[in-house]
Amino acid sequence: MAQPRVSHLKVLIAGAGLGGLTLALLLEQAGIEYTILEKHEGDLIPLGSSISLNQSIQPLFEQLGMLKELESISKPINSMTFLKENMNKIGSLDLSSDAVRYVSFVGILEGVLSLVWRMIKKDRAGVSYEADILVGADGAYSCVRRCLYRDLRSENLLPKSDMAPLAFDHHCLVGITDPIDPIYFPDLSRSTCDMMVVIGKDKPYSSVLFFNSFSTR
Repeated sequence: MAQPRVSHLKVLIAGAGLGGLTLALLLEQAGIEYTILEKHEGDLIPLGSSISLNQSIQPLFEQLGMLKELESISKPINSMTFLKENMNKIGSLDLSSDAVRYVSFVGILEGVLSLVWRMIKKDRAGVSYEADILVGADGAYSCVRRCLYRDLRSENLLPKSDMAPLAFDHHCLVGITDPIDPIYFPDLSRSTCDMMVVIGKDKPYSSVLFFNSFSTR
């Protein structure tokens, strides 16, 4: 049953990614009217991307009543291994010994997005250009934010902090394979995955790798 509208406030969400869809779910629970704008049409394209859902975000999915199903399409992180840039091992952390405190899940991004999208009322998705609040949920290099910043800058209303470049950047390498037989690749049958962190020497960045496998079939 739909929540009663609590106000005449209208929210426009640009971007039906994980952030935009999650916000829509929260607005739905709060009884606040929203509209999602998304340029992509049709089914999600499987890119092989995975997403880590740690302890800070899991209570949100529990609040939305999605945590159990989310766990069913994810794998818990079993261990973290820390390496130097030359790949010599620094140490490791066993995450399987204290599930309540350390458990974190890795899931295929397309599956997580599909799960959230199914929770959104289809009649809430559409195209509209009038709202009280505009949320740019279209990525780190948001087109919505660029347009807003351009207008605010022309009126001298943009704070200096928002004129500065991003403080950090992420680069993610993903891929998807042809069907692989678990008989020859037994790791496909594992119920957990492992995480590896390579710490760069005298560099302001590190590399994070997740060793896991999922079936898209």
